[in-house]
Amino acid sequence: LTGPVNNSNGVSNHTRGIMGGGHLGPAHSNIIDYVTYASMGDASDFGDMTTARMSYASAQSGTRGLFGGGYSPSNSNVVEYITMATTGNATDFGDLTNSARGQGGFSSDTRALMGAGNSPTLQDNMDYFTIASTGDATDFGNLSAARTSPEGSSTKIRGVLGGGAEPSIVNTIDYFTIATTGNATDFGDMTGVRKHHGAASNSH
Repeated sequence: LTGPVNNSNGVSNHTRGIMGGGHLGPAHSNIIDYVTYASMGDASDFGDMTTARMSYASAQSGTRGLFGGGYSPSNSNVVEYITMATTGNATDFGDLTNSARGQGGFSSDTRALMGAGNSPTLQDNMDYFTIASTGDATDFGNLSAARTSPEGSSTKIRGVLGGGAEPSIVNTIDYFTIATTGNATDFGDMTGVRKHHGAASNSH
């Protein structure tokens, strides 16, 4: 990466992986980096987030990447987006229904879901956006329990959020059908309890 950070997040399309923000020394970062999968080498500068932040949620379509919520340096409800095929600074998208950090996110080609987190009380709400437009979030439903720092992954049909803390660290996995609205359904359990882990899938 162009600099050492932790508690950052990322989005991707078929050709690029894009990572932004995080905690950088005593401050938060607004730097967005990208790599091109077909080659190897160091990251290049993509642009800047609208605010320096860490511990936020991310989601994407094949065209746009969204970053939402987090800590900057107070809990945030701001959602911003980038166009992944180009470079440049992020643009304001809208707002989540509440300000929090430690959210998880996932998406289909058309919808982005973001939720959970610490506000400073633990949250169980899930919000959704239509990625091709801009605007504020709409309530989607609720997790099986309030928690912070889960990780999300998805196909184009189903999204899962796994792990986190409520407040003890858990191995719970919830799933949602992205095209509808409603509360989470139990998917199963992770092999161990964890938070601040990573998640990915081969579906774009």
